[in-house]
Amino acid sequence: MNSPSAPARRARWPALDPFSPIILLCLAGWLVGFGPYRPAGAGAVSLGVGDAVAAGGSGVPALYSNPAAMAQVPQQTFEGGFVRNNAAGNSTLYGASVDGTSGWGLAGGIGYAYDTNWGLGAPARQGSDLRGGVALGVNSEAGRVMIGGSIRHLAVDTFAGSTVTPLTKRSLALWTGDLGIDLALQSVRLGVVLRNGLSPDAAEAPRRIAFGIGYLDPHLLAEADASFGAQNPTAAAGTSAASGQMYRVGAGYLFGDEGLHLRAGYVFDQSEVGHAVRHFVGGGLGWHGARLGLDASVQVNAAQADEWIVGVGLTWVVPFDAGQ
Repeated sequence: MNSPSAPARRARWPALDPFSPIILLCLAGWLVGFGPYRPAGAGAVSLGVGDAVAAGGSGVPALYSNPAAMAQVPQQTFEGGFVRNNAAGNSTLYGASVDGTSGWGLAGGIGYAYDTNWGLGAPARQGSDLRGGVALGVNSEAGRVMIGGSIRHLAVDTFAGSTVTPLTKRSLALWTGDLGIDLALQSVRLGVVLRNGLSPDAAEAPRRIAFGIGYLDPHLLAEADASFGAQNPTAAAGTSAASGQMYRVGAGYLFGDEGLHLRAGYVFDQSEVGHAVRHFVGGGLGWHGARLGLDASVQVNAAQADEWIVGVGLTWVVPFDAGQ
């Protein structure tokens, strides 16, 4: 999802056939939810809708939430920005590009995010997240079917401690990846993702599956996701494995073909076993033109107001038919 203007280009996909509602009910089972630490590279637009973009996302958000959806819109997207996450104790610079303009239904993307420890009063994190992905989209009588995968290298140090307990450090470096499917059935989007299927880490890169469904029209994106994690044997004694449930809902609305973009989202986060439930509420505001978008978003934990996330981002879009 770069802006709700993108669905206007999706109208070219074939119409829903009579059996598609059955397909929808059978396959609306598996979409991914993030673990306890949100990947900052997902961007400011995604943050504004509660990161509920695993089914209806495109461009850079798709690289982070469902790599198959990178093949959803035939355009090239560049995105960069800054996220300050008080809930996780880090600030992040990120940049990414996704290109779906090959003409053969192929798409690819690469993104990099760097976390720095600003000592925000929470367990701090610093390190890097490098990932790349590919996707293929084909048209069928039911709609557009997309498959994709991504590979991720995570290198992060986490710090915990207080004025009365010694500072402890945990270093992690691993390769992992996601595998996904996304279906575009007229205005309905649904998908399947296995997140961190390779070498999962219970704390930083948990293996999670879930379900979700999205609705898109030329101006509106609305989606609801639910995710569940698997018990992970890499969880050390006394740590909180990300094996609980998480629910997300979000919506974004673009006024006119270009202009003001409003977003709102909610996250019910009980992903960490032994951690209090988090209720993140938030939204975002942006301006999106034919090529350029500027966005700012925020999420706040309603149950603990000192846990918050803010992000700003710049998006540049090159449509497939530019100059045609």
